[in-house]
Amino acid sequence: MLKDCKTSFRDCNDPKIDIESDSVHEFLLSPKSEGSPVDVCEIHWVLRKYFPDIPQRCAITISKLIDDNQDGIIQRVEFNKLSKILKRVKRDEDIFNVIFAAADSNNDDYIDSRELKIIKDKLKLDFEIPQTQLNKNEFKSFMSPFTKEIIGQKFEEKTVKIGSDEVNYLLGPNSINIMSSTKVTNELFEQIFEKLKK
Repeated sequence: MLKDCKTSFRDCNDPKIDIESDSVHEFLLSPKSEGSPVDVCEIHWVLRKYFPDIPQRCAITISKLIDDNQDGIIQRVEFNKLSKILKRVKRDEDIFNVIFAAADSNNDDYIDSRELKIIKDKLKLDFEIPQTQLNKNEFKSFMSPFTKEIIGQKFEEKTVKIGSDEVNYLLGPNSINIMSSTKVTNELFEQIFEKLKK
């Protein structure tokens, strides 16, 4: 499991994307993004870097919803969807508004049965699909029973002491998501891995 955790956050040393570069920010928000595909987990890093007000659970959900073929890789065309979502949610901390923006493919401010099926399939939720369109408030009411599934009930929230700092993170089946405002570095992950081994 630890090996999988480590490789799932390999972008720190990966030449495909430099999260410290302003060009990454411009690239993500460009309507005609060009560049190499990146892993879904790398989107989490970019969102955390440039949009710190978006909670981690929103970053996870955004990643799943823009990954059209669910291959774990964000292609160039999928970056365009990310740009649209970020502009619409404006760092909104309401996970349902994030899902709404990500799923509203025709930008009509309604979620129809086709769009609901995409949400159901990508987020692996179990519900009957209504045949009526849902506005944002109706959508939120409809989705609220699935809050635990959406924010990741398979993730366990943990705290670890690193030096004088307490670092909060979500431990998943094969990933670690840092929740604290602590600067994320390779060394930080190495220290967490060492703690997990004990």
